[in-house]
Amino acid sequence: MNNVRFMYLRNSAGVPEACVAYRVDESFGSGHVSFGLSVHNPADKWDRKVARYMAAGALLLEPTFTFVADNDRTTNAVATAVATLGGFPTRAKKAAKIWLRVAAYNAPDGSNSLLTDIEEAPLTERTHAHSQAV
Repeated sequence: MNNVRFMYLRNSAGVPEACVAYRVDESFGSGHVSFGLSVHNPADKWDRKVARYMAAGALLLEPTFTFVADNDRTTNAVATAVATLGGFPTRAKKAAKIWLRVAAYNAPDGSNSLLTDIEEAPLTERTHAHSQAV
């Protein structure tokens, strides 16, 4: 799978909840992104390699599609899709909302435009500190 990138959605404590494999899909024209999601089961130990394989498998077998606006980052568009579309576990949706909250907090213009239609997720010091380290 060429041009596949990964992102990790974390909870408010900074613990990974989901792994997303995504790629820009040029076959549909610019701005279309397909992604696959793997969600961590709290009963299991987090394994980054397994999470990446599962997310890549979901991207290959059952991709979800979204559109990226010209002025948006691909990762923010994917997080918005996870937070708002049906069919994803609540843990992944909450972690996506935290991703968007951190992205809005770190936006150069200070805008919260990423959260217009999404309820705000709590932003803790640890989440903010983690976003600065990534």
